[in-house]
Amino acid sequence: MQHLLGLSKTEILGKSDADLFGEAAAQTMRQADLQVLRGKTFRGEDCIEVQGQLHVFSVVKTPLCDPQGRISGICGIARDITAQKRAEIALQESEAHFRELFENASDLIQSVDTEGRFLYVNRAWQEALGYSAEEVKQLNLIDILAPECREHCLGLFQRILQGERIAFVNATFLTKDKRRVDVEGSISNRLVEGKVVATVGIYRDLRQREEIERALRASEARYRNIFETAAVSIWEEDFSAVKAAIEELRQQGVTDFERYLDEHPQFLHLAAQNIRVRDVNSTTVRMFGAQNKDQLLDNLAKILPADSLSVLKEEILAIAAGKTYFVSETVNCTLQGKRIDVLVSITFPPPENIEAFHSVLVTLMDITARKQVEREVEKQRSLFQQLFENTPVAIAMLDTQDRLVRVNRAFESLFGYTQEEVAGHYINDLIIPPERVEEASGLSLAVFSGATIDKETVRRRKDHSLVPVQVYAAPIQVSNEIVGGYAMYLDLSDRKQKEQKLEYLSSHDVLTGLYNRAYFEEALARLEEKSTLPISILVADVDGLKRINDEFGHSAGDDLLRSAAEILRASFRAQDVVARIGGDEFAVLLPGADEQVAEQLSRRIASNLKRYNLSHPQMPVHLSYGIATATQPLSLVQLFSQADHKMYEHRARKRSRKRTRTVNDG
Repeated sequence: MQHLLGLSKTEILGKSDADLFGEAAAQTMRQADLQVLRGKTFRGEDCIEVQGQLHVFSVVKTPLCDPQGRISGICGIARDITAQKRAEIALQESEAHFRELFENASDLIQSVDTEGRFLYVNRAWQEALGYSAEEVKQLNLIDILAPECREHCLGLFQRILQGERIAFVNATFLTKDKRRVDVEGSISNRLVEGKVVATVGIYRDLRQREEIERALRASEARYRNIFETAAVSIWEEDFSAVKAAIEELRQQGVTDFERYLDEHPQFLHLAAQNIRVRDVNSTTVRMFGAQNKDQLLDNLAKILPADSLSVLKEEILAIAAGKTYFVSETVNCTLQGKRIDVLVSITFPPPENIEAFHSVLVTLMDITARKQVEREVEKQRSLFQQLFENTPVAIAMLDTQDRLVRVNRAFESLFGYTQEEVAGHYINDLIIPPERVEEASGLSLAVFSGATIDKETVRRRKDHSLVPVQVYAAPIQVSNEIVGGYAMYLDLSDRKQKEQKLEYLSSHDVLTGLYNRAYFEEALARLEEKSTLPISILVADVDGLKRINDEFGHSAGDDLLRSAAEILRASFRAQDVVARIGGDEFAVLLPGADEQVAEQLSRRIASNLKRYNLSHPQMPVHLSYGIATATQPLSLVQLFSQADHKMYEHRARKRSRKRTRTVNDG
């Protein structure tokens, strides 16, 4: 007690249980003491914490009596059995552990006493032979042995009882329904105090092994069939040496494998030599144009690409990073030298399963056709890109919301916006004049409904100046779905200017800039159709043009005609049609002009002529003209004739006056 509590005898004597062991333990002790004081002996176990550790005591307490037989005290003996208890618990746990192992084992386990009675069989034994636990108790070893092996097995049984251990046994057991079960296993004896008291046998049901072997053979056959008939090229390769080399580098402290490989390219050459091809399938032989596997494996150098080491580098980095899947594209060659584009896929084992690197599956898929399509698509994309960027026609690509996605350089040049400025913006906000928004919205709606557009219209530049354009627009379709649209803008500015010039020339006299005879006749016909009243027509001739041409040349005559034209243009209203209808002939249509207006305009001609001639005495302009007015319906051709007749009368009067002056001067 002194040693256990770490107290001296003096320190212990006179102390209560509560003082020594605490109140909780003391309460349990007092209950036992009360039992003893009533004359009963107490035997039990107490768990008490002593100096911070839990101890188990075997306790015996008996009453002490005086000479008269009265109980005067208690005699108690406590034995520390903590170590024993721990051993018992460990033994129980061990027995439970092994019993669980035996019960869950797939092998047949049995224990038989010296008389051949079964002491124990596990669950697998019962399931294999079909007996319940109660039925097993009634069995003898001879009951489960097939007749042909009984003698042999019983002989072995006797040898084991004599102390011999049989390492390997073949036997045939009989099930409850007399089916035969072939087993193999080992038998040992169980000794108690040096004497054999039982045998322990562990057997494997050969049916399971045969089933496993059959399943394995079937699995191998299926794998081989899949391996050989797969439509993709399959290689079985041994990467174990490469994996070992990588792990050796890791142990040497290498962590940046990419840098290491860049600094030690010889590692890649060694790795390439250490990867061993174990097998390839039939598809591989056909893919590379070989007659058989041996021919292919003997000519691997011919099929490997020039950049095979760069692909190998990526494979090694994948292994070093612990990746279980690797994919890459490369180029191989057939034995005949034909280029093959291939997709390489490798399934690596988990990094901790080093043994599995002896057999790694590598698949190659011939993607030559796909790569050709991709190259053709890239070629077409490049051609489109160059056409898009270099065409002189402005092109804009839009999404289905009418937002600009992309424009070419011609668009930037025509409208003054850059790609960055237009991307994501609605086209109507940038190049559509306000008065054309409704028109543009209708065009967009038509395009995104599947229509194509060809229209001449007007658009607005960044500086808000307007530009005439021819718009060609169409939807962009992918798999019959409209995903956007494009619009092309042809700048019509030059054409418009030329058209305007042609239109001007078609209706104007080149020399004088006045309307020509064709336009005058068209205007005459329009007014005739409208029955415009009142209306007047003036017809005029330039006097003396032939003489000027003859004496001073046609250039002087042209100047005279231009001067006459300017006098006439200045004499009439904006709505009047002033035209040169012949060599020296002019005519003017005056819609809405009655006789009074016609007279005013006639006086204006005379005034303008006088003013001009005073300032140009060296080359004066003389006109003979006549005006006719219609206030009632009358053919304008007839009205023109009347004016023409009056013009001749005017010329005759001027000539008559001139002759009179000449006679008088004479």
